[in-house]
Amino acid sequence: MKLEILKNAKEVAVRAKEIVGGAITENPELVLGLPTGSTPEGLYRELSASTLDFSRVKTFNLDEYYPMQPTDPQSYRYFMNSHLFNNVNLDMANTHVPDGTAADPDAACTKYEEMIREAGGVDLQVLGVGRNGHIGFNEPGTPFDSPTHKTTLTANTIEANARFFRDKTEVPAHALTMGIGTILRAKKILILITGADKHEALRSLLKGKIDEAWPVTALLKHDDVIVLCDTAAYNKYYIGIDVGGTKIKAGVVSDFGEVLEETSEPTEKSGTEAHLQQIARLIADFAQRYAVTAAGIGLPGVIVSEAGQVVNCCNLPLSGVNIVNELKKRVGVSVRIDNDANCAVMAEREFGAAKDCDNVVMLTIGTGIGSGTILDGKLHRGKNGGGELGHMITHAGGKPCACGQKGCFEQYASASSLSRAVKEAAEKNPESVLVAKLKEVGPCEAVFAAAEDGCTLSKELLSNYFDELATGLKCVCNAFGPDIIVLSGGITAQGDRFLNEIKSRMAGETEVRLSGLQKRAGIIGAAMLCREDS
Repeated sequence: MKLEILKNAKEVAVRAKEIVGGAITENPELVLGLPTGSTPEGLYRELSASTLDFSRVKTFNLDEYYPMQPTDPQSYRYFMNSHLFNNVNLDMANTHVPDGTAADPDAACTKYEEMIREAGGVDLQVLGVGRNGHIGFNEPGTPFDSPTHKTTLTANTIEANARFFRDKTEVPAHALTMGIGTILRAKKILILITGADKHEALRSLLKGKIDEAWPVTALLKHDDVIVLCDTAAYNKYYIGIDVGGTKIKAGVVSDFGEVLEETSEPTEKSGTEAHLQQIARLIADFAQRYAVTAAGIGLPGVIVSEAGQVVNCCNLPLSGVNIVNELKKRVGVSVRIDNDANCAVMAEREFGAAKDCDNVVMLTIGTGIGSGTILDGKLHRGKNGGGELGHMITHAGGKPCACGQKGCFEQYASASSLSRAVKEAAEKNPESVLVAKLKEVGPCEAVFAAAEDGCTLSKELLSNYFDELATGLKCVCNAFGPDIIVLSGGITAQGDRFLNEIKSRMAGETEVRLSGLQKRAGIIGAAMLCREDS
């Protein structure tokens, strides 16, 4: 499938005319499949104004209302005559539209199939797409091997087409349409997608997953498809904010996970009001410069996303705050929130290392250890936004944690815990290579660098750290049995050095991968929360 993104519907029409014109020039006896509706009108204007020779071209239209007289101004035969056939040197005997007057519609459909076969099949099929993803009048749920048939139009389609009638009650409830199987037999397919209202249909196609709920995804089964879309159909932007204990990151993200612009700054922790103002300022800045209507926020701790409530946020002054209500007072866009690790795992599953995996556990290793879990393809939230694996007890009666427990996993395997251990060891061993490295970089980077230089103390610190991390990961495997575990956080920037230490301790029990999105996973996942409001 080839995708071309044009500036607007006019450019889509011009480019489509180039493709259709090129096909006619190459094969003057081209068999051309044609759509109706508002999308192809621009193409037909361009073709009507051209000097192309249509004298030997044969056309087969996708569909026709049923029942419908060909002389009715709302019929697709009338539409095609007005918009194209009467404007070029087509032989009307070579133009074909399903018979909306047929006494036996099933027989008429069978005959239409035979006519297409007798013509040698469609060489180039031009398509539009409906808001619900229908192609032709093949509504959601239509089998992908269907031939030309009579179909019942959905309320969604009737509503969309009502603009062509005086009242939606006049829109026929049925139509005759080429089936999806018929469409897929075309040698080449060109689909035109314009306008913001077609965004979801385009996104369903570009996600690359075949789904009968979105008929347009049947085109993924074809090996020669050109998609022409305008920016209005392609682009939909959201604000994503990833709030961490030390740094807050924000960005503008497209519906396809592309980060257009991003920024980061130290997290304001002096008080609740100051922190809320920081988030509001970041949202307002992006909202002024981009066409966004919603912002998603990922936060560490226990979050009840449906209520917009932060139950417990250990490292930030937000515990007990309804952040959605508070931000409504400060910004002019809708806001959704969730746990930051939930956001990250959703982003990784759609765009990153866990793409298309149904059972995933992701751990974000930073100030603490955040976790997101997907089971059987669905995000696992636990009771009251729980499911915080960083606070499972790995050392009974161990180190106190900000959550109120003792011996939590993150007290032994977070980046902060390693940083503390490095500093303590450096104080006790002032002549070590580790101390020299600490003068150049931070504790986590220093211990890896020193170990690389042969520092025995650093090797021991890392061995103990990875033992603790692996112990927790094995507990996760025993509890959830994931297909893969994804690890993220600044410490994982060590890449294979980090990953290989974990793999050697996991003994191949479960595949472990590093984040494919790295520091952007939180921003992208937070932005994707906004889809529910779009």
